[in-house]
Amino acid sequence: MSGAWLGIGAALASALGYGCGIAVSRLAYEAGAGPLAIALVRYVTVTVLVGAFALAHGVALRRLPARVLLSALWIGVLTFAIAVSNLGSVTFIPVSLMTLVFYTNPLVIALLTAAIDRRWPRRYEVLAVSGAFLGLAVALEVRWSDIAWQGVALAAASSCMVALIFVGSARLLTLIGPTVLTFWSSACACVVGLALVLATGAFDLPRGTSGVGVMVAVTLLFVVGVTAMFLAIARVGPLPTAMLMNLEPVAAILTAVALLGERLGPRQIVGAVLVIGSVALMEVARARDRRRAVS
Repeated sequence: MSGAWLGIGAALASALGYGCGIAVSRLAYEAGAGPLAIALVRYVTVTVLVGAFALAHGVALRRLPARVLLSALWIGVLTFAIAVSNLGSVTFIPVSLMTLVFYTNPLVIALLTAAIDRRWPRRYEVLAVSGAFLGLAVALEVRWSDIAWQGVALAAASSCMVALIFVGSARLLTLIGPTVLTFWSSACACVVGLALVLATGAFDLPRGTSGVGVMVAVTLLFVVGVTAMFLAIARVGPLPTAMLMNLEPVAAILTAVALLGERLGPRQIVGAVLVIGSVALMEVARARDRRRAVS
C-alpha cells in the first residue's frame, strides 16, 4: 500500500474512531462516568499501549533532542486543553453549534499552511473546506438564536488549537515517527489530566458491568482515533487529514442512529452527502496534483 493510501485509510479510521466514540461516550456518561475520568483513562491507555508497542518493536522513546521533546509535550497540553475548552463551550451553546464552530479547523489549517508555504490557498481547498462546513451546518441543524459568544469563543479557540496541533505535528513528524509523538503527547496529557483530577477531586467511573464495558469501548475507539490521526498527518499532511476527519460528525450521527435510536432526517442525509462530496473533491484534486508532479 502506498504512503498516500495508507494515510487516507488512517484518517478515515481516525474519523470513525473519534466519531463513534462521541456517541458511545454518551452511554458512558449515562452509566455514571465523568468527563475527566474518561479523558484520563483514555490517555493512560494510549500511553501504555503505544509504549508497549514501541518497546516490542525496538522504537526508541528516549534520547530525543530537548526541543523536539518539548514540542511533543506542548502538543499533549494542547490536546487536553481542547477537551476542556469544548466542555466549557457546551455550557454556553448547544453541542451542534459547538461542533460546527470546532470544525472550522480545516479552514484555519488551509490558511495556516498556505501562510507557512507563502502561497494563496488553492481553489479546490477553499471549495472543499467550504462545502464540508456547509454540510455540517445543514446536518447539525444549528439554531443561530442559540449563539452565546463565550461559547463560540471557546469553540473557536479549540479549532485554532487543533490547527496548531495538525500543522505543528506535521513538521515534528519529519523528525520523529508517529509512535514517538503519540507516546510523549499522550504521556503529557496524562500528567495534565491527573493534575486536574487531583485539583478538582472529580474522577467518576461508570457503574456496573455494562458501564465498564462501555468505558472500554470508548477507550479503544479513542486509541484508534489518536494513533491513526498522527499516522495520517505523517503520510498525507495536515489539511487532507483534517478534511477527511470532517467525516467524524457524520460517523457520530450514524452511530447515534444505530446505538441510541436517534432519527436520521433529510437534513442529516443532505449534510452527510455534502461532507462526503467535499472530502471526495479534495482527494480527487490532490490525486490530480500528484500525477502532475510525477509527470
